[in-house]
Amino acid sequence: MARVKLSEFRAKKLIARQLGYDYEGISIDFEDNNSQKAVSKLPEGSYVVKVDQATKKRNKLGLVKLNRSKTEILDDVAAMAAKGYRYFLAEPIVKHDTKVERFLALMRTEQGIEIHYSASGGVDIEEHPEDVTKLIIAGGSQKLIKLPGLSAERLGQLIELFNKNHMVYLEINPLLIEDSQLTPLDAAVEVDSTAELAVQGAWTGNDVRSSNTQKTDSEKAVESLQAISVSALTLRVINPDGKILLMLSGGGASLVVADEFDAHGLSDELINYGEYSGAPNEEELYKYALATIKLLKDSRATKKIIVIAGGVANFTDIAVTFKGIIRAFEKEKDYLKKNDVSVFVRRGGPNQQKGLTMMEDFLIKIGLKHKVHGPDVSIARLVKEVAEEVKR
Repeated sequence: MARVKLSEFRAKKLIARQLGYDYEGISIDFEDNNSQKAVSKLPEGSYVVKVDQATKKRNKLGLVKLNRSKTEILDDVAAMAAKGYRYFLAEPIVKHDTKVERFLALMRTEQGIEIHYSASGGVDIEEHPEDVTKLIIAGGSQKLIKLPGLSAERLGQLIELFNKNHMVYLEINPLLIEDSQLTPLDAAVEVDSTAELAVQGAWTGNDVRSSNTQKTDSEKAVESLQAISVSALTLRVINPDGKILLMLSGGGASLVVADEFDAHGLSDELINYGEYSGAPNEEELYKYALATIKLLKDSRATKKIIVIAGGVANFTDIAVTFKGIIRAFEKEKDYLKKNDVSVFVRRGGPNQQKGLTMMEDFLIKIGLKHKVHGPDVSIARLVKEVAEEVKR
C-alpha cells in the first residue's frame, strides 16, 4: 500500500456525496486555460481561496485568502501560483459561530479504525490534546457510537465513506455541526493508492496532490509520453529517496505488487508507483525506462533495486517491451554497475521466453545481480526475494 493525499476539493466532494448535499466549491488548475471560465460561472458572493496541494500551515504561509469577491479569485490564484503552486480551491464562505466547530479524525490501524474527536475544534486543536476523545472501532464492527454533538448515524456514514473509498486517514477540522447538518470547512484525506481501480472513479490519480510545488522531470516526461501514446503510461513519485524502483506492467498486477511490498513493511522504500500497459512499443518503453531510472539516480538511498514485474499479458509483446528496457539499461549501464543495482524480473505473456532470455543474457553480460522469472513464479515469491535483498 502507498499512502497518497487527495485534493481537498475531491475530499469535500466525496463527503458531500456521502452525506447527501451539494458541494459548491471549484477546483482551479493554474495551468488549465478553462479556469477563468469555471470562475466566471460562480455566483456573486464572498469566497475562500486557498492552495489545494496537501500543504500544511497554509494560513501562516499566506496561502489562504478570505472574504474574496468573485472578481478577486483569479488575482489571488495568480499571486499564489507565483510562489510555485498549481492547484487551488475556491468555495463560498460559511458564516458560523466558532462554538459549533468540532474536530474529527479517522485513521486505519491494525486494530481497526481509530477515531479522534473533540467538541472543541479549530486551528488550535493541537494545543488542547486533553479535549480529544480516542476510541477504536474493530474491523467489521457494525456498532454505532454517538459522540458529543455528533450522532451515531452521521458517524456511521463517515465510517462507510472511509471504508468504501479505501481511505487510511480522514481529518475534518473544523467540522461544523448544526441541526445534524455536517459541513467540513477543511478536510484532509489519504487513500491507499493501490485501490484506484477498486473505487471505480470515485477518486483517481488525477486527484492526488503533493506538497511539492513542482512535478519531477521524470513525471513530466512520462506525462508528455502518455499524451502522444495510445498505450497507458503512468508514473508517480512516492519516496524520492527510496530503495526500490518499480517498472510495473498491467494495472491489476501492479496493485498486487504494491500490496505485497506493503505486507513486507516496504511501502516506504518504494521510489515510485505507476504502470505501462496496452501494448506500448519499444521506443515508448525505452523512454519510460529512462524516466524511471532517473528517479533511481536521484535517490539518496545506498542500496538500489529495480523491479520489473507484471502479470501474464494478453497482447503486450514481452520481447518488444523488454527490448526498450534493455536499451535504457545499456545507456545507463555504467551507473547501474557502479552502484551495484540489483534487478528482479517477473513477467509473462506473448513472446515471454524470448523476452526473459534477452533480459537475463543482458544482465549477465553487464554483470548485475539479478533474478529473472516467468509466470511460474508468483508475485508474492518475487517480492519476498526483493525483501530479502533489501535486508541484506
